[in-house]
Amino acid sequence: MNECSEIRPLLTALRDNELEPGVAATIQAHIERCSTCAQQLLTDQEVIARIQAVELFSPQIDLWPQLQHELFETPHSDLLKAIAILRADLESLRAEVAVLKAEATKSTSRAQLVGSALSFSVSSRSAMNQYRLI
Repeated sequence: MNECSEIRPLLTALRDNELEPGVAATIQAHIERCSTCAQQLLTDQEVIARIQAVELFSPQIDLWPQLQHELFETPHSDLLKAIAILRADLESLRAEVAVLKAEATKSTSRAQLVGSALSFSVSSRSAMNQYRLI
């Protein structure tokens, strides 16, 4: 394996003083004899210096209040209408379940229970299809 290919991944750690002294000395010795790795370290240092010199952009106006209003306070009428319809349908389905439970406890015939259950299943699937939930 090429010595440079082993050294290059460690250049960042050398630059950031993250290496043990012995390893750092070995890499430093390599850099002194290898102009390619020395140039790579110098280029990395220049890039880091440029990044650190950049001032962070600070907008002239605070956009958060408007964004917060759009996200949390503006009524999303279509979505709210769909939720209201789904809630009403859910209440209707709950009432149907209660009726089915009451019929089951009255010992109605098995055929009547199966018919009611199928009717309930069809109506709930129809409601879910209408709102594209399935």
